[in-house]
Amino acid sequence: MAVCASTCWTRLRGPAAGLISFETALLRRPVTVIAQMRGVPAADRHRLQEWSSAFGRVISGRVLSAREASATRDGIAAFIDYFRDPIEERRRRPRNDMLSDVGAVEEAGDRLSTQEPIMNLILLLVAGHGTTTHLLGNGLLAVLRHPEQWKRLVTDETIPHPR
Repeated sequence: MAVCASTCWTRLRGPAAGLISFETALLRRPVTVIAQMRGVPAADRHRLQEWSSAFGRVISGRVLSAREASATRDGIAAFIDYFRDPIEERRRRPRNDMLSDVGAVEEAGDRLSTQEPIMNLILLLVAGHGTTTHLLGNGLLAVLRHPEQWKRLVTDETIPHPR
């Protein structure tokens, strides 16, 4: 990913330079959206990025160094601690947000434990952040490798564009 980031940033130094950074578009934006969906205050959103990285290390398939394993455990514990109280609070005083929805889930009359919604939030963070980041990174790399497709994307009026 770092090589892709470096290559992409170097290639974007032309007329598009300064519009939006690679880091903002591919790394921060997905986690910001996930944080907003969960009702995480803006001041705490950077923590989701850190926690997502910790979860990513767990599922990376490689052996972690002792330092990485310790940081990963600490990140997962911090995530669990961070969401435990807000889920319990939303159960007492529901709001119109994802934490309230996840905390209110019942199955066959049984309410989920506090741990179960947290595990679902972990899954949503890892799946939503990692998948989106890689999708955006691979899409950017593809149009950099095939500039004619980028030109078509921005000039072909038959291709829908977000407004």
